Amino acid sequence: MPGVTPEEIASGLTNLSTIYESMNEVEQALKLLQKALEIYNNAPGQQGAIAGIEAQIGVMYYTLGNYTESYNTLKNAISKLRSIGEKKSSFFGIALNQMGLACVQRYALSEAIVLFEEAKSILELELGPYHPDTLGVYSNLAGTYDAIG
Repeated sequence: MPGVTPEEIASGLTNLSTIYESMNEVEQALKLLQKALEIYNNAPGQQGAIAGIEAQIGVMYYTLGNYTESYNTLKNAISKLRSIGEKKSSFFGIALNQMGLACVQRYALSEAIVLFEEAKSILELELGPYHPDTLGVYSNLAGTYDAIG
């Protein structure tokens, strides 16, 4: 479309995917996010946006029970976030927590603990120890420690 940047189209697809996800049409939401990723195509300067989309895709794969794809997609997103210096944001902490959950489902409990511990440290600083996201990480960490004895 003339006058519309690829970034605007990708952003629109991301917004539409949120609507589909809220209607419990996760597969359609996933397709829209994948299309948005194709538009960005690893464009320089867009690594943060690409990582955000990949993190959303990872969560959707988790929701669908595809834990290996969830893990791999979240790993890519976290790697991009680390490379652009986004290592201390609450979004980063939440992505680490989600990747930890994927590890638990894949029985990679030691890796899950490392991810939960990092997420805990970040979220305690960014959101505080009593924020629901921080409390969720505490719960995930406790459950994983319990699972390994």
